[in-house]
Amino acid sequence: MKNRKQAYHIETEKGLINDPNGLSYFKGKYYVFFQWNPNATDHSYKVWGKTTSQDLIHWSEPVIALQASESYDKDGTYSGSAVSDGETLSLYYTGNVKVNGVRYPEQCLAQSEDGIHFKKYGSVLSLPDDYTGHFRDPKVTKEDVWKMIIGGQNKKTGRGDIIQYTSIDGTSFKFNKIIGISKQYEMIECPDLFTLDAHEVLIYGLQSRNNDTDECLDAHAVYLIDTLSDLDKGLHMDEGYDFYAPQTFVDDQGRRIMLAWMSRFSDAQEVEFAKDGHIHCLTMPRELFVKKRKTDTVTCKGDV
Repeated sequence: MKNRKQAYHIETEKGLINDPNGLSYFKGKYYVFFQWNPNATDHSYKVWGKTTSQDLIHWSEPVIALQASESYDKDGTYSGSAVSDGETLSLYYTGNVKVNGVRYPEQCLAQSEDGIHFKKYGSVLSLPDDYTGHFRDPKVTKEDVWKMIIGGQNKKTGRGDIIQYTSIDGTSFKFNKIIGISKQYEMIECPDLFTLDAHEVLIYGLQSRNNDTDECLDAHAVYLIDTLSDLDKGLHMDEGYDFYAPQTFVDDQGRRIMLAWMSRFSDAQEVEFAKDGHIHCLTMPRELFVKKRKTDTVTCKGDV
């Protein structure tokens, strides 16, 4: 990667990157997708960027994997996840559509057999009646059935929920249950639910919003272990300022690996750093474990 400030962190040559998406191991390579505005150092436009690696150290030149090109994602291909069955890589993402400033998100599917060319198949889940347009970031897994968890803003409470949907074929999802709710935060973003060291672990972002102006006021990444229903009790994943939207995956060695977005700069810092024509990067990969203390805690075994 040329013309960048970072030696090991994933970074682009131009524009702004944020949430890591679609983390996966597919046909002998690590795949990291990410939110990317290749045109400017702001959040006005979003595609999925992609980079690959064979060792989690040396990364290919970032390219665009998913453009905002269809009626169901014309205003941005927003965050999501990936499922690999060994032969096909399935990307699930939020297609952003705005009409007169109002969001109408669709949860969408794209697939590839070579990790290079992706075919879009459109919506697999439309916006439910009980939720506002803040309904996004599907994390999909495949076990006995397909499961999707997603963050949404409940119309009745004006606060965030994490909702689970299921599917028998991965192309049409139906409501299953509410995983957890917040009584304090207006939105929940980037949920990730998995089993680690015989414990259920839920990672997510708590976001404060002004529901009148639709402005994001604050956001931070947290986690819960085993008792998941009260989202306001989440513990900080990382005590630094530059950590948000973490996502995990399991590689071919069975390791649970996490990457996140850094950084959440102040407005003044954004202006200064953006002078180089590119801004933000992703954290280095970290392996997760549940460490036994007085209370169970998710810990990282340094950098992978």
